[in-house]
Amino acid sequence: MPNKKTDENTMNAQDILIGLRRYLSESEDDPREVATKIGVSWITLSAWLAGEEEPHKRILARVAGFLKRFGYL
Repeated sequence: MPNKKTDENTMNAQDILIGLRRYLSESEDDPREVATKIGVSWITLSAWLAGEEEPHKRILARVAGFLKRFGYL
């Protein structure tokens, strides 16, 4: 049986951030709106995208859930 990364507990921050970057580049959503939807400030989201910070584990689960709804994880 293949080892699939199916939940946020087995995914690392990089996997989730890759999905988030892909979502932002492919969707028509404004990054500021996405930040609000996942419950972080635009400043925090931009720091993640720039590689300056990594999301905390509890926030990673929220971001993973958001991305899963749209098929990006």
